[in-house]
Amino acid sequence: MNKKYLLVLIVGAVVVILLVVSFVLKGGKVGGGYDTIFPMPSSVSNFTKGTDGSQVNFQTSLNLKQTEEFYRTELTKMGLTERTINTSVTEDTFSMVFDGHESGKAVVVQGVNIQGKTNVNIRLEAI
Repeated sequence: MNKKYLLVLIVGAVVVILLVVSFVLKGGKVGGGYDTIFPMPSSVSNFTKGTDGSQVNFQTSLNLKQTEEFYRTELTKMGLTERTINTSVTEDTFSMVFDGHESGKAVVVQGVNIQGKTNVNIRLEAI
C-alpha cells in the first residue's frame, strides 16, 4: 500500500474521531442523538428545534408520569431547581419550570398526552 494513501486514511480517521469526541463533549449523543442543550429520553420521534436552539418539541413513548419524572430527575442533576409553585399536573398534561440555567432564563417543560404518546415542549423563557 502506498505510504501517502495510508497517511491520508490515518488523518481522515483522526479527524472523524475528533469530530465525534467534540460532539459528545458538547452534549450530543452519538447514534441517532439530537443536537440540543436539553436532556432527551431514549425514545424520541418527530424532533424539531428552534433556530437558536432554545426550544425543542418532540414525541416520546414515555407516558406523562414517566416524562415528568425523567425531566425532574435530569434537570435536577444539572443543578436546576424546580419552581414548584408553577408545577401543574393533570390527567393529560404537565407543566414544570426550573430555575438556575446558565442563560439566566427558566427552563419550561410541558407535556401533553396525544393518542398514547407524550408530546413534549422544552424551552428557555424569561419568566
